[in-house]
Amino acid sequence: MKLISKPGALALAILSLAGSAYAQSSVTIFGLIDANVGRYKGAASGITPADTTITKQDASGMSTSHFGFRGIEDLGGGLAASFELAAFLRSDIGAPGRSDAICAGPPPPAPACSAVNVGADPFFARASWVGLGSRQWGRVRLGQMTTGIFINTVSTNAFGDSSNFSPIVLLMFIGGPIAGGTGWSNSIAYDSPDFSGFSFNLQKSMAEGPNGGNIGGSAAYVNGPLSLTAAYSDVRKDPVTFSDGTTRNNTKNTIFGLNYDFRVVKLYGHVGSIKSDGSATATTADDNITHKLWELSASVPIGAGKLMVGYGVRKGNEAFASRRALGAVGYDYNFSKRTDVYAVLRNDKARAAGTVAPAVEAQGTSYAIGIRHFF
Repeated sequence: MKLISKPGALALAILSLAGSAYAQSSVTIFGLIDANVGRYKGAASGITPADTTITKQDASGMSTSHFGFRGIEDLGGGLAASFELAAFLRSDIGAPGRSDAICAGPPPPAPACSAVNVGADPFFARASWVGLGSRQWGRVRLGQMTTGIFINTVSTNAFGDSSNFSPIVLLMFIGGPIAGGTGWSNSIAYDSPDFSGFSFNLQKSMAEGPNGGNIGGSAAYVNGPLSLTAAYSDVRKDPVTFSDGTTRNNTKNTIFGLNYDFRVVKLYGHVGSIKSDGSATATTADDNITHKLWELSASVPIGAGKLMVGYGVRKGNEAFASRRALGAVGYDYNFSKRTDVYAVLRNDKARAAGTVAPAVEAQGTSYAIGIRHFF
């Protein structure tokens, strides 16, 4: 849906007489609703021996439901101002955000139920920024925005941005040792123009506190069916809300991706690492450990949809470090450009981090069918 603002007839006449082109502006309402019914063994963040199997109607199976507003104004001479405001949505219960505040757990000395307690997602946690740029010089943005390392990851795998079924998204961002979440507040970012298929992004999240800020960047090269990507983040900022992540660990994170479209099959691959430097307030057993990860996935066009398969592993370099292996398979059928239905299955095998080896292991299978509608 688009809402277009136009200057009045008198203003247009005056500008025409002056020989100047008047600025065009537009605001777009966008989003998607994703809902599924499934049988889940453990949470997307990882399975443990204590997890039970639950059948539920859930939100955000193949994509995280959201809605928002984005706009652009042509300022003339190739310069444009732009903005985006976007909110996550839990369509199963009609609530904003992706999660309520992280549980504080029982009083000491009993263990807390999370490494750190944070508040719920702010309303516009997905995006809240304004920017100025041009096709020739690129764009500068200020505000809350998705990180380049997350965008590079979700745009180069068979399952997209699925936080329930994409192996690489789950291994890199959900329930692992990485810090910083998928979006950073108090950010300034530069998005480069396209240089014959090459583009890059730089981002800095201001500290505004005692423990430092975040820096990151990403780069991509696209040439016909070939795509190469790389991304990095150095996270030191302590989380305040769920959108900041849920761990106080200082981490340095890298990921490299390659995909090639053979038309009959599109192949994807990733390798990466999460290096935990620990912090004075960190409480996880994964402190000061480097985790390596890799993933392979593929999508095969079949009829009006596609078959998706993927597998990946994340493993620490210590005997007691956490380890997780994920396999997924699914089919996504397109009724139209705006509406699709899907059926997906995920097998999750995890070893929880401990203080001595061997740590406790668990595994389980989850599956779901769902519908996704874009607007």
